Amino acid sequence: MVSFALITEGETDQAVLRNILIGLYGADVDVTELQPLRDTTDSSRIKSDSFGGWEKVFEYCQYENFEEVFEFNDYVIIQIDTDMGEHVNFGVPLTRDGIDRPVEDLVDDVRNKIIAHINQNSYQQYNNQFKFAIAVHSLECWLLPLYAKIPHTKKIKECETRLKYEGQQIGLESTKKYPQYDKLSRQYRKPKELEKAKQHQSSLALFLDSLPQF
Repeated sequence: MVSFALITEGETDQAVLRNILIGLYGADVDVTELQPLRDTTDSSRIKSDSFGGWEKVFEYCQYENFEEVFEFNDYVIIQIDTDMGEHVNFGVPLTRDGIDRPVEDLVDDVRNKIIAHINQNSYQQYNNQFKFAIAVHSLECWLLPLYAKIPHTKKIKECETRLKYEGQQIGLESTKKYPQYDKLSRQYRKPKELEKAKQHQSSLALFLDSLPQF
């Protein structure tokens, strides 16, 4: 049985990633949430409204003892959205000469930014066991292929607003709570849904293709 530890911006991201991992590896996949912990207070559990969660990811990566983490986990997935990339403390431009940067370039830059926050001895020792779930520009974009009609399935901006609208059309809530996002992403427990979604969301495809195959 393969095991993953999650370092994410918020608990809703954990819900989505857990269902994706079940879709890839089956229901017996072992998933442990490291950041944020799900039994802590609401202020630390729930993803901030477009601000703050990414800072906690960077901070956690900087101070975590990954030698201990890899004693109990095969892989660590570090999740972050790119929407706040241009914040001074993030430092990854989203456009070049007024044009949106290619998804692949943006994902590479954010991955390198995260790696720079990891203890370098840990990264050099375990580099193949770190995986990066970098959503352009939010993890809600990864859910749109399940609910939106083309061309909205390929959106990378204002995805949370679109997801909320699409959910309302079929009676699904999209409030920022773990149970709601677990329900919204349940279809990703089906491998065929993940394969279909890869055709619409490039950053999701990059993440899925980076994961180990057994």
